[in-house]
Amino acid sequence: MGLDMERRKQIRKSANFDVRVSTQDTDTLTLLVTNYSEDGLYVLASGNPMPALGSVVKVKLNKIIPHAPEPPLLDMVIKRVDSEGIGLQYLKAA
Repeated sequence: MGLDMERRKQIRKSANFDVRVSTQDTDTLTLLVTNYSEDGLYVLASGNPMPALGSVVKVKLNKIIPHAPEPPLLDMVIKRVDSEGIGLQYLKAA
């Protein structure tokens, strides 16, 4: 088992859905989530300007079910940045 899998606290599940990510410094971007866990999301962001590691961003799922309530706007922190995307962790409510 690789080091990344040994360090993970939560099991990651494959995904293929869009989210809107925004910060104070960038426009809102629609990006693809490729996996998720109880702790966060991994989002493809290659070629898009992204804030620095540790920055807080606003994330919202795109509404996919007609007549369903609007998905909530989530505060998430950038915990990983690589050549393909960013790892986002949910901020826990105090």
